[in-house]
Amino acid sequence: FIHETFHTFGLDFISPTLDIEMRKIFPINSNWNINDSYCEFWATVIHCIYLSHMLLNDKNDENTLCLYVDFCIKIEQIFSLFQCSKILTFMGLTYEKLYNDDKVTRKFLYKEKTNVFSYYILKSLLLNKYYKFVKMCNSGKNILDMKDTNLFFNFVKEHQRDRCFLKDLRNVKAFYSKTTPFLEKTMRMTILDMS
Repeated sequence: FIHETFHTFGLDFISPTLDIEMRKIFPINSNWNINDSYCEFWATVIHCIYLSHMLLNDKNDENTLCLYVDFCIKIEQIFSLFQCSKILTFMGLTYEKLYNDDKVTRKFLYKEKTNVFSYYILKSLLLNKYYKFVKMCNSGKNILDMKDTNLFFNFVKEHQRDRCFLKDLRNVKAFYSKTTPFLEKTMRMTILDMS
C-alpha cells in the first residue's frame, strides 16, 4: 500500500536517462523500473515507523520510538541482505558479478521475469546505506519526493561497491545454508509485521 501510494502521489521518478546510466554500472538484462527501489525503500522505512509506533505504550515517547525504528530497520536491513543473497545464489551469481567484467556469466545466469533487481537487490543496497540515503533525500525540498535523479544515480554509483555492504552480503550468504524452510521459500518484501 505504501509503495503504491508513492506512485500515486508522484513521489517516485521515471527517467530514461537514469535507466541508461544505471545500465552502465549494472549491465544486466532487466526490464527494471529503478523507481520501484526508491518506493520500496521508503515503504520499508515507513512500515518500520508504523510498527514501532504501534509498539509504544506512550505514543508521545519520541526517544523510544526512535529506538524502536532503528531496531526495526536493522532487522529489515539483515532480511534484505538475506533476500538479495538468496536470489543471487539461486541464479548462480554473486552481487559482484552484476557489475564486474564477467559479461558471459552475467548474460547467461541473470534472469528475471519480474522486477527482482529493483525490489530486492537495489533496495538492499539503499536500505543498508539507510542513514546516508535518507540524508541525501533530505537535501531537497521534500524528503520523500525524489526529483533529482542525478542524486539518486550518484548515490548508487558511490555505494555500489561499498566494502561493508559486500562483506555483509558474504556473511549473510554463509548464514543462508543454516536457515529455516520459511526463510528459504519466502519472497516477502519485509520480515516484520503485526500479526
